[in-house]
Amino acid sequence: MPYLLTTHTYRPEQIFWEDVWPIAEQPDGYARIGRGHGKPPMVEGPIPYRMYKGHLRDDGLLPDLIAGRWANDLIVSSRVRDLIESKDKVAHSFVPLDLTLEDGSTVSGQFFLFVSGERTDGIVPEASNVVPKYLDGEFRYYTCPGEPEIAWRAKAIEGRRNWVDRYLPGEIFVSDDLAADVAKLGPATYDLKPASVFVE
Repeated sequence: MPYLLTTHTYRPEQIFWEDVWPIAEQPDGYARIGRGHGKPPMVEGPIPYRMYKGHLRDDGLLPDLIAGRWANDLIVSSRVRDLIESKDKVAHSFVPLDLTLEDGSTVSGQFFLFVSGERTDGIVPEASNVVPKYLDGEFRYYTCPGEPEIAWRAKAIEGRRNWVDRYLPGEIFVSDDLAADVAKLGPATYDLKPASVFVE
């Protein structure tokens, strides 16, 4: 069973980031890097972010999955990166981050902005609560209310540990085996919403 991964859960421990680079020094597409799924990142990194609100884990460390600086961005630890890279059939991009915590300490080379290497085309619209959007009579993307109820074509996500659909690019989905592996890393600071699979 696949899951919708949500890190923007508005829990007390949710961490918020702010820019370190001044606006004049931010490269083109800076705010869109984490949503540029399906193509190489526009910035190689490391990208600096500064924590301005939120809580670390009880052991004083950052969680393995964190909401990014911009909406729908996902920050992953090196441990999660390794879990994805070891078994996913698609190569993804992990943009290095330099993170400054509230106490002024820095964490470098341990966390990455996730960018999916390939976007799927696997949503079963008649079994999902998505609404198709058209531009000049041509279908462009789906919208959905809140956390979507999504059904997937089995062949489209076969062998994938995580993915983003080309027509629903703001949401990240994970396989049940990746969800189980990540759960072993420590306390969950994210939510998983089950999705369904249609076998063709």
